Amino acid sequence: MEEYVKIVNKNTELFSLFDAETLWTALLEFVESQGIKHEMAKDKYKMKLQILIPEGDRIDMTVKVLKVDHEKVCLEFSRTGGDQLIFFSEFSKIKEYYGDLINATY
Repeated sequence: MEEYVKIVNKNTELFSLFDAETLWTALLEFVESQGIKHEMAKDKYKMKLQILIPEGDRIDMTVKVLKVDHEKVCLEFSRTGGDQLIFFSEFSKIKEYYGDLINATY
């Protein structure tokens, strides 16, 4: 797992005291339940998502699970394609799905 390095203030990062595997499993369950096309990197907690919107739009994003310190983990969401407003809408859905798993701040 890569180390988390805060470069700029982002509002598409979620922090947790749960382990990386728990967060990764929850993400995988979400994308599969929603029928979201995804591709996982080997040996890393990194996933590329392609979310098709009913109106015909598409959002591409990358999700990484990063180690902040010995007890805290960061989920970092980056838009790689598509409309920014739709990206934030989809990010909000994922954030809501995580619920109580998101239990820390930076």
